[in-house]
Amino acid sequence: MADTVRAILEEMIPELEDFQRRGYFSRTEIQHIVKKRTDFEYRLKRRAAVKADYLRYVQYETKLEELRRLRKDSKALKGRKGLAEHAIVRRIHFIYERATRKFRGDLRLWSAWLDFCKDTGSKRKLSQVVTKGLQLHPREPSLWVYAAAHEFEHNRNAAASRALMQRGLRMCPGSPELWAEYFRMELLYAHTLRARREVLGIAPEGADVPEGTGSADITMADPDATAEEAEAAVRAVLSGSVAVVAFQQACKELPRSVSMISKFLEALEPFTFAGTQKIADVIYSRLETDFPREPQAWDLRAKRCLTHHHASEGADAVEAAEAVYREGVVTTEGPLMYDLYLAFLKRQLKASLEASGAEPEGHLGKLKGQAKSLAKQVLRMCQAAASAERASEELLLEWPRLALRFGRVKAALAACEQATALAPASAQLWRQRLILETQHAICKGPDQVSQRLVDLAQQATSAVLPGEAADLWSTAFRALSAQQLPLDGLLASFIRELSASAAGPLRGGMGEAATEALRCIHAASGLEAARAFYRQLQRLPPAGGAFVHAVLDMEAEVPPAEQLPDAATEAIFEAAIIAYGAKDEELWLRYAAWMQRRNRRTGQLIWRASKALKDGDEFFAQYQAQQQKLAGAGSAPDRPSCLGPEA
Repeated sequence: MADTVRAILEEMIPELEDFQRRGYFSRTEIQHIVKKRTDFEYRLKRRAAVKADYLRYVQYETKLEELRRLRKDSKALKGRKGLAEHAIVRRIHFIYERATRKFRGDLRLWSAWLDFCKDTGSKRKLSQVVTKGLQLHPREPSLWVYAAAHEFEHNRNAAASRALMQRGLRMCPGSPELWAEYFRMELLYAHTLRARREVLGIAPEGADVPEGTGSADITMADPDATAEEAEAAVRAVLSGSVAVVAFQQACKELPRSVSMISKFLEALEPFTFAGTQKIADVIYSRLETDFPREPQAWDLRAKRCLTHHHASEGADAVEAAEAVYREGVVTTEGPLMYDLYLAFLKRQLKASLEASGAEPEGHLGKLKGQAKSLAKQVLRMCQAAASAERASEELLLEWPRLALRFGRVKAALAACEQATALAPASAQLWRQRLILETQHAICKGPDQVSQRLVDLAQQATSAVLPGEAADLWSTAFRALSAQQLPLDGLLASFIRELSASAAGPLRGGMGEAATEALRCIHAASGLEAARAFYRQLQRLPPAGGAFVHAVLDMEAEVPPAEQLPDAATEAIFEAAIIAYGAKDEELWLRYAAWMQRRNRRTGQLIWRASKALKDGDEFFAQYQAQQQKLAGAGSAPDRPSCLGPEA
């Protein structure tokens, strides 16, 4: 290993001497470069070398090359280009070559090397890398696309690019991305030929095809082609007929899907030359024929009305798109079509507000003109989806929010009520309704809605499945507490829920709901009521780690005269450790700090923690950091034995 590294370092000597001679780096800096490169080379020669070692080496050399270029510009160094100008780039290529040899299957590594070749203008090397990559990964579509794009964009060789694409399609016949890129390449070729002819003053329909405008490519592909055949082929390319053939062949080769056709539409979108309208007609016709009941297909057809591939413009285009959406709602089934229609209306509303200078994300209580009409249409569409029982949960959540933004509080409340009736098991819908009803109660006064809110909280928590109701319980406790309403009935239901459940998780879950209940009881009824509540929960399966810490936080803030006896606090800690001691490092640290404040030795506790936790070393490091903080605060730190319990 040392001999190989020494040989590599000896090869650096000429370039390092050139660095110093040209004034890029000083002798001290070159010594530092040699040291860094030596370290990197030894890392690469390890038996257990990892990809990160190669990438760090590349990163170092890249920064070194950036520094060399900056110094060349700042010092205005001139003269013939020598070894120093190319040495670092060549070394980075050498690193990538070794990396891809060791990690042949890592496509990100190949991609990084290709990007580096492109950034540094290493065209010959890029061709070599692409060739080698395709030899190792012949069924990777992205490499075929990269190779074809390189031939088309850099070598200006459309015939070679087309040949690579077609070969890639034979190797990867089931790749929609590759078919779409082939389609894009043919469109780009047609666009390039048209632009070239326009510069030469030749109309695309002209009879003459001068050298360099496209006929050469055709005759090279088929040497036996006559001038008329070559001209006909060029006209086919110019009109986009070749791209249409590529699309039609893709439809035969690939499984039918809307997402596949959408890739071709995305490829077509940037092109506006004459003939793209007919290409769009072919694609949309296929979409209409193959997917008459797919909401995504109707969405694409509606969006066409707003693109340059449609005859309508302005307000007529929007009306045409709305007509497509309305027809799609009637033709399709399920909630998705309504979701897509709502997204379209929201985009139009946002565009209308921006055009009028209004804030599209704020409160929209006073709308005028087109924006007001769109707002009404949005609410009507949501109501229609709910009435047809085809509203998704997302639409039912968005409906009241939009009504509130439009300043229609009663409509928002009615929407919430209708939403929970349609999806009674949705915790999110009930939470939204509880929050809105609480805000409405604050405005109207508690006397009018107090019992309604209590009943609603009970109804909501009983309708949702236990595993999904944690956040809903928290919202219910906050809602009743905000109105100073009695919690007894809700607490009784909550305790029944916990008694029938398994132990809660360390974070989140019903532990968060129990924490919220504890806070509400403490705020409403005082310390003793809160203690009675958590003692009641101690007889049930543990609610969650969050609840344990909430109890400890509450007891830590109690005045000295009202504090629990040490034995009672210790019982809380011990019960918590039985439930969560294997996962909760913070719990052990709190227990240790509590014991230390009472001048009790913590060695045995720390030993128990190191045995219970999965990462005892990490816990012990945290414990030592806590000890240092306590020492800085004036408490005497404890030094427990890490080998075992105290005698």
